[in-house]
Amino acid sequence: MKLLVAGLAMLLLSPAWAQPKVVVFSRHTFRSVGSMMGPKRVQLPDQGIDWLLPNLGYGMDATRHGLDLARDFGAPALQRAAELAVSDLDGGVAFDHRWDEIRPDLSCSRDFMTGLYVREGLQAGQATPIEMAGCPTRDGLVVDGVTNGSVLRDCIPTAEFRRAQAEGAHLQQLQTAADQLLELVSGALGGPAPRPMAPLLDAAGNVHPDYDALWTLASSIEMAADGHAPLARLFPQAASRPTLQAAEALAVTRATRYLGALFAAYGPLEVAYASATLPTRWIESLPGGYRAIAVSHDDDLALLVRALEIVREESPIDEFTMMPMESFVFALDDRRVSVVRTRMTVNPQGWFAGPFSNEVIWHGSRAEWLGKLRKIEEHARTWAPGAAARAAVPLLPVQTMKVLPAPR
Repeated sequence: MKLLVAGLAMLLLSPAWAQPKVVVFSRHTFRSVGSMMGPKRVQLPDQGIDWLLPNLGYGMDATRHGLDLARDFGAPALQRAAELAVSDLDGGVAFDHRWDEIRPDLSCSRDFMTGLYVREGLQAGQATPIEMAGCPTRDGLVVDGVTNGSVLRDCIPTAEFRRAQAEGAHLQQLQTAADQLLELVSGALGGPAPRPMAPLLDAAGNVHPDYDALWTLASSIEMAADGHAPLARLFPQAASRPTLQAAEALAVTRATRYLGALFAAYGPLEVAYASATLPTRWIESLPGGYRAIAVSHDDDLALLVRALEIVREESPIDEFTMMPMESFVFALDDRRVSVVRTRMTVNPQGWFAGPFSNEVIWHGSRAEWLGKLRKIEEHARTWAPGAAARAAVPLLPVQTMKVLPAPR
């Protein structure tokens, strides 16, 4: 801890950087939609609901359309977001459209493929190569705490995880989001109005199974919106119903809102601080002028920006939602820090067509930024459950990968 504080203090005294540092945390693109993994059931026995989603095989590989979106829309969106973040520093330096490294979570093929296609979209605009780099592992084995915080969260004892969840500030928001999603989908299918959902946790700290079932439904809606109207894709037997057609766009809103509420309820603030230590150390470890993109996951992004208080605990629950390819672009010079959020928009038909929106969501001095980092370190160090195990998880260096260009 003393070394970290000393290092942060030295950064305040460092000479001016010729170019700002730009660091991106981005969610992967859409997961597979098909039949390879078989149908999914959404079963809520207390509600009398048993929905079969025959068109969706909930896979882990990135979709073809999603990869094209990453190259054709995601990469230009990151360029525009970096331009906005650097200009917001007000240092008189324009973003030079140069990138050095893309660091995907190599335990997930969808993260690697997203990074590969984003690189293709960015590489055309610069002469120097953009390196694909990561921490060697195998599919499903997480080792890189920068791009996948589960390596840190797995250090927290389950009993303490449940205690923190039971005392969390977002349980009622999750229950409300669950009720709204269930009411919309049931009504669109011509079903009766569901009863209110039970609380997330029972007296013993066990998660009510209906919330996991709704996670399947919400994730399926989000991923089925990959260039398609999602409800018609998931419920083809009801695709011609006017009520279903009218509910498509709102279904995506309510599904992603439910997922955002789930991130907040499943990952209370203590967990966010613990999960954010390695990503924030990585940002500070990169030299001035460096440009890097980390391809991560929705829950990790939500925990990171909450720990940094860029998305605050009292923010509307929609702010906790992380869409496919949603990104946070951090521009840092020797005086100031600016953060831009870029997210894909949903068209009126209820699917993601490609365009992104960009917005500056925080800016401040380097001293204010370093205060955020000190707060994260202090909370993570003083939250006793799993602290020793978490402290032993290293900030791993990456290795450059020699990979072919993204296939078309």
